[in-house]
This record gives sequence, C-alpha cells and structure tokens, in this order.
Amino acid sequence: MFFLEDFPLESFPRLTHSGKANFESRHGVVNHCHFGYEFVHVESGSAELVLNEADAPLRVAKGDLIITAPLVEHTFRLETSLFEMRWIGFQAGNRVARARSSMFPGALARSGFRNAGSLGLRYFGEERDPLLEGLATGIPMSDHLVIHRLSEAGEIIGRIQREIRENLALADRFVCIKVLELFAVIKRRLALPTKGSAPSVSDQIESFLRLNFALPIALGELGRISGYHPAYLCRKFKEEKGLSPMAYLGEYRIRRAGEMLLAGKGVAETASLCGYGDASYFSDCFKRKTGRSPSAYAASGQIRSR
Repeated sequence: MFFLEDFPLESFPRLTHSGKANFESRHGVVNHCHFGYEFVHVESGSAELVLNEADAPLRVAKGDLIITAPLVEHTFRLETSLFEMRWIGFQAGNRVARARSSMFPGALARSGFRNAGSLGLRYFGEERDPLLEGLATGIPMSDHLVIHRLSEAGEIIGRIQREIRENLALADRFVCIKVLELFAVIKRRLALPTKGSAPSVSDQIESFLRLNFALPIALGELGRISGYHPAYLCRKFKEEKGLSPMAYLGEYRIRRAGEMLLAGKGVAETASLCGYGDASYFSDCFKRKTGRSPSAYAASGQIRSR
C-alpha cells in the first residue's frame, strides 16, 4: 500500500493523490471526497460504489474504472474478502487546491471548508497549462462515471505511479503525456463503442441517463454524446431496451422517485431531485405511472405499478 498525502507535487501540481491498496476484509472504505477528479481502477475482487443514501449502490469489479467528480463524497463496500484497487487524483481546471491531505469528509466541503485547519488548506493557485485545462470537458458525468472492463486505464495509472515513485528523468512531462492518454482512452471508449467486450451505444446511453436523470436531458444531447443521429439512436435504443431513450428516462425517474418517497423525502424535493421543474407536473406523471399520487404512494409504503 502506498499513498501521496502532501499534495500537489511541485513538479506536477495537478496530480493530487495516488495510491494502491489491497483490502483483505469487508469493512470497506470510509466516506470521503477530493478536490480533483479521482480515477480508481479495480485490480481484483468486487465492491459496491456508494455515493449517497438516495442512490442505489453500483457494483464494480475487476477491470472497471470509476471516476468521481471533485467534492463528490463516495465510498466502497467490499463484496469479496480480497479487493485491490489503484488510483490517482487529478485537477483539471486552472484553479489548483493545495492542502496537507487529499482526502477529507464530504461534510467539510458542504460547509464551505469552515474549520478546515486540520486539512491544511493553504490557497487556490493558478496553474495554466493549455494541454491540460478542461480535459474533463465532454465526459458525460454529473458526479461519477463507471466504465466497465477498461483494463487499459489501469495500465496507464500504473505507469504514472511508477514515474512518481521512482522520480525518473523528465517524469513531469511523462506524467503529463500519460494523463492525456488516460483521458483519451476514456473519451474514445465513450464515443466509439467497439464490438466485443465494450458496451454498446445503447448501454452507454442507458448509463448516461441513469447517472444524469436529475438533469434536463434532450434527445439531441444524447445524439451529440453518442455521435449518432438522434433518429438512429432512438431506433437502436428501442430495439435493445424496449423503450425510446426519453421514455426510458421517464420510467427511470418515476422509479427513483418512488424510492425517494418511500425513504421519506417530500414531494417537492423528490420532484426536483428527479429532474422535474414543477411539482404539479411531477405529481401528474407519477399518478399516471403508478396509479397513486406521490403523497398517497409515500403513505401506503406499497409499490404498485401499472
């Protein structure tokens, strides 16, 4: 097990943290978040990625790459007795945080970093590098993204970590190149699905809809993300999933809304969290799908679907 705790490195200020660990129990990892994007590659075993209480856990396994956005709290609940992962953290903007530790409780970020003395947060500096600024632009994620079976990402992260540990000649430039390569591999996988083990375009759109169901989404946006004409994408998605992308989104929003209502959230809050700008419209949609108003559904505690 190894970590980079004091960050960023003078030679590469955007790299916030790096590490590899073997977990031999099922206790999991404590809830935490980071200033930059975190890239976690699962080397062996399986676990559940947990982001917040309202979202269902996502299962990740060997070969998967998990990306969490800056200041997004997350943890892993282990499913196997042996779970191994390696990770790096990277700040993609031109405002770079400097602190004593790269890992901190989400509550600290939500408080605006009040009482953050133990974190050693010193300042946000300007770090201008045209090659690296905005690297995350175009990656379809709100708070996280899981890309299954992307072992190439693990190899790149391993090479970056070797350069950091051994401090070889021109390591800063080598790391820069490898970070660019990592983002390129991610964007190519998302934009150019291939035959075989890579997810189909319908699977990728399904993942995008599930991750971003709380945001306004239009069919044209899905076309831009996938690289396909919206009409072709709609036809292909319906062939594989049984619904059009927008109908699938509507069904998924109602299902998630039902879970939130049963968990005790109010109607207005649930509507907002599920991408509905108007609570009355949400109530109408919910009643059409379930046969009950949101308040009646929450009170009954029963799942009933037409």
